[in-house]
Amino acid sequence: MHGNYGNKEKKSKTSGALTKLVTKQLGKSAAKWITDKLAIEVDGGTGGASYGGSAMIEKAAKAMHVKLSASELATIKSVIMHESGGSATVNQKVHDVNSAAGHPAQGLLQFIPSTFKSYAVKGHNNILSAYDQLLAMFNDSNWRHDVHTGGWGPSGHARFENGGFSKKHKLAEISEGNKLEAIVPMAPDKKQRRKDIMNKIDDYTGERRVQPVKVAASAGGRSVTIKMTNHIKVEGGNGQNVEKQVVSGMSKVTQQLADMLRRATGTDQGEGGLVI
Repeated sequence: MHGNYGNKEKKSKTSGALTKLVTKQLGKSAAKWITDKLAIEVDGGTGGASYGGSAMIEKAAKAMHVKLSASELATIKSVIMHESGGSATVNQKVHDVNSAAGHPAQGLLQFIPSTFKSYAVKGHNNILSAYDQLLAMFNDSNWRHDVHTGGWGPSGHARFENGGFSKKHKLAEISEGNKLEAIVPMAPDKKQRRKDIMNKIDDYTGERRVQPVKVAASAGGRSVTIKMTNHIKVEGGNGQNVEKQVVSGMSKVTQQLADMLRRATGTDQGEGGLVI
């Protein structure tokens, strides 16, 4: 993203005056707690959009099921100060292709609008919200590698829009962007439900899963059992076209099975007959 925050010196003076006031009224301990935990923003952001320091970063991390180390927290705070000086509403100060095109980097972490949209979490689409930008940052699957000073930028996929496996109880968002998703239970007692959902997935995608088949064969007094699974993909089209695809697919399956049996029984080397 972009650094060199233009109003950093002004903000430091303003924040310094506030710190002195708090120190005078409440003491050094209170002033340090407010500075470290809240990082109150004096000159930027309104309402819930403003930056809330360590507490807000940790809240966003927890919401995105991320366990932060102390060093990672420190790095994120450093990046924020480098990128925006802690302002949730500032636009980039450096002139480049993005600003020239009318969509400059904005906000706490200086996302450009199109990038922010790609990583924004459902219900948190305000680019000028510090919290929404932090959620978007943690939604980058590669955030631990990407977040560093000197010009950071997300390079991974959106963590909560790419499927996967879940082993622990949690609240999770699904169907981000109103996209269809299937949730398949993996518990042993959900076998039938799992089959039903997988069949519906097949119906939707048009990809047919051929159930595993055990075939017994004998040759030269020996017997062998082969278990195989094959996939036949049927594209759209009229009835005749679909029929041709199925026939072609089954022909390939039959040929593969015959080859496997010949190799398993040695009949591909001229050793006797093959009975199926």
